[in-house]
Amino acid sequence: MMAKQAREALNGALLGGAPIRINMAQRKNRDPNHSGPGPANNAGAGAGAGSYYGNHQAPRAPNPGYPSGPGAGMNNPGFPPPPAMGGPPPQGQITDISLVRDDRGNAATKNLFVAGYGQATDEQQLRELFTAHTQITAIISKGTFSFINTTSKEAAVYTRSQLGGTMLNGGVLRINFAKESGRLGTSFDSTYGGGSGGQSRSQPQSQSHYGR
Repeated sequence: MMAKQAREALNGALLGGAPIRINMAQRKNRDPNHSGPGPANNAGAGAGAGSYYGNHQAPRAPNPGYPSGPGAGMNNPGFPPPPAMGGPPPQGQITDISLVRDDRGNAATKNLFVAGYGQATDEQQLRELFTAHTQITAIISKGTFSFINTTSKEAAVYTRSQLGGTMLNGGVLRINFAKESGRLGTSFDSTYGGGSGGQSRSQPQSQSHYGR
């Protein structure tokens, strides 16, 4: 009632040399399927586009760091996908090496247990394959499996992520972390011929506990 009285009193009054024109605003209808009489979003004369009572909403400001535009979202190619479960971290992402585990739950070491390759595989083929991804300090071949020593835990983790599951002479490589010292030549000391990277003669060729 007060709004109507104010409209009657002020409508047509001069302000800055121009007459004031006042229209009654209508409440915006929240039901998009409204079919009742009268326009649901009548802005009245003089209401600009983008106002609360207008037929258009003001565009939202883009969110920094996220893609914008039509189709932007989780299904849009521009939206970075999360890393695959169990896969190597995305490039540039720092990994906490202490949290890395192999298929048997062993913590990361700089030594790798390698098995699964074809029977015709020799030490030279293993060396050529692994040196394409990291620096090798020693290789101990025990026939159906081998121990390969890298320069660091980070190098071993990276190499395992790159070569695990690949084919070599008809066999699929199975790579786990080996102990830094202990049985079956994993210490890479002179006792097992690790210093020269040659075949181990101190232990018979047998099934490793890493591959069971």
